[in-house]
Amino acid sequence: MSKLPDTYFSLFQQQVDACQIADRDEHAQTRRKLNREIRECISALKQVANEEDPEVWYALGHASTFFEKNISQANHWYQKAADAGHTQAITKMGNRLRQSQHPEDQEQSRQWLTQAAKQGDAYAMLCIGFAHRDGKGVSKNLQEAKNWFIKALDAGEPSAPEQLADLLHKHLHDPAQALPYYLKAQQHGVSCHEALAEIYNTRGTTAYNPHKAKDHYEILLRRGQKSAPWVMLELAKLHASGQVSDNGVTHARKWLYQIITQCPKSLSTRKKAERLLEKLDESLF
Repeated sequence: MSKLPDTYFSLFQQQVDACQIADRDEHAQTRRKLNREIRECISALKQVANEEDPEVWYALGHASTFFEKNISQANHWYQKAADAGHTQAITKMGNRLRQSQHPEDQEQSRQWLTQAAKQGDAYAMLCIGFAHRDGKGVSKNLQEAKNWFIKALDAGEPSAPEQLADLLHKHLHDPAQALPYYLKAQQHGVSCHEALAEIYNTRGTTAYNPHKAKDHYEILLRRGQKSAPWVMLELAKLHASGQVSDNGVTHARKWLYQIITQCPKSLSTRKKAERLLEKLDESLF
């Protein structure tokens, strides 16, 4: 078996990592060097493509996608590797066909993904979950989607915690059950502050915790990850409730004034802020 596929994927990862280089000259120099080495590696892979090596074909499929931007050629190599039983290539083919609107493609996708899942591919399990969640190629079944997301999680798929949490929170409307999976996703570097803020701010559930909701809304505001007026309005509501701070009305008024001074009159968030401010003013008299 050729070692070229390992070399290619190592170079690809180095190129991804090079994006973190802060110095512009060093970044450009590193990228040029890696691009040259990757082109040489792709050329070497093509020279051994006639050998019966699915790893080579899979690497060529990846290279055709990310460097040569030739989807037709990528599909050729992925198909060749999949036909030879390469698990990741089988998942690639299944996932690509999953997006098709044609029933025959969706059926072929189901077969590919089922085969890859049987071979232990965690991402294939996740994709089967997507199919059941969206009703693509199979009947829509949220419980079955949940089962597959859990299988993907147990098999080590990094994105499974977030997908399972979203399913539980947004589709099955069970924020308390979603909470530990969002927290797990966050441990893996996924930003879940918006979802966590919403869950902690949902009254009538065991997850309700206004102090933690406030913390996550403030993080969203600092990072600019969500519309600032919307976040400020939620913070104003929390402070106005008197549950998250002393002098809650004072803090609420501060956020409401920021919305009113920063937003156009036509914005619905500003109108909501004005109404809440009126209520707070009335409560003082």
